[in-house]
Amino acid sequence: MNIRYSIIYSVSNISVEIIKRWIDLVSQCFVPQSIISKVTSRGKFTKYNREKLFDNLEKELDNSIISIYLTDNNNSFSIVKNANEGSLLITFNISQSEILDWDTEIDKCMVSEDIVVAYECSDKDFYWQNTDNILSYQVEGKSLDDVKLTYRKFGLKEQIVDIEYNPGHEHRVHGTWFGSCYRMWFGKRYYQCIEKDKLKNYKNCYENVELENDVVRITLYKDIWEYNESTNREIQWDFRNS
Repeated sequence: MNIRYSIIYSVSNISVEIIKRWIDLVSQCFVPQSIISKVTSRGKFTKYNREKLFDNLEKELDNSIISIYLTDNNNSFSIVKNANEGSLLITFNISQSEILDWDTEIDKCMVSEDIVVAYECSDKDFYWQNTDNILSYQVEGKSLDDVKLTYRKFGLKEQIVDIEYNPGHEHRVHGTWFGSCYRMWFGKRYYQCIEKDKLKNYKNCYENVELENDVVRITLYKDIWEYNESTNREIQWDFRNS
């Protein structure tokens, strides 16, 4: 079972030091074995070398398109920026068995710089809440009996899963994340989209606290792995609708 963390920064706020801090934090849980990136590995999977990556980070971040991916097969860390978006996405998937008691360290990273938004959830749940591929259900032997279907609006007109009926589906607008999941952090720039007071005053959740640097952290339910409990799905929907 893997836990997924995603953090979105405004490109104007990102720095080499921020990236180094996240890589070093994640490296406490797993040691990357392979890397693929534009500069450091020249677009090919090669053996991971921390010193080489850190030496090249400034050049990596100078590109209009950034894609850095580190993995040891069971865990991964990625940095992505698209040329037409003003945001940078950091995502890492880490096995539950590798996770340290690092909630405090995570919070420190969230408040030390101006994040836009971030979230934490089960990677498995995130996948099934957001995949529209019917074949994925068939391959995994998952029933489609209670799954809503629709047709793809663009490109090939094929039948797909309608993820709008899933409480954990996400939307990205100009690189900014909108969704509902186990735990979320909201930064000052996010309040241009949703008012801080609206988030801060949300009560139907396990925890809602204001951290330093104007960051609000909301935990919808107590146990990250109990996402499929009916009461927790109801909370997910309630947060979305609110």
